[in-house]
Amino acid sequence: MEKDHAVNHEQGILKELFDPHTKTGNPEAGPLLETFRKSLVESLDNSAADKDVIGFKSIVCYRTGMDVALYNSLTEQGQALLELFDVYVKTGSLRLEHKPLNDEVVRVALTIAGNHKLPGNENLVTPEIRHH
Repeated sequence: MEKDHAVNHEQGILKELFDPHTKTGNPEAGPLLETFRKSLVESLDNSAADKDVIGFKSIVCYRTGMDVALYNSLTEQGQALLELFDVYVKTGSLRLEHKPLNDEVVRVALTIAGNHKLPGNENLVTPEIRHH
């Protein structure tokens, strides 16, 4: 049985990351990005280790497309994170719609799923084959 893990990892992490900086102004992109990535890896890794988790799904591809880049520079990712921070400060809204950051989330999730062999063969449904 699949356990419902409807926790929005990315947005929860970003809120915790951004909130301390909302009063002090613009955070530095490098340390912010490093902390975000580390927290995302830890959160997804913990979820993947749960025996009831059979895989991950994300809506970020709905927002920026399925053409996930194999690589985005740290500068691109950092800039996207700072743009997201600015929107959060102005509106209180966190919506991952910056392609370099979304692509990184997908790459991290794919790496962790692969490390944990998700979905595993025991979780896949084998179609019934009928011979006539």
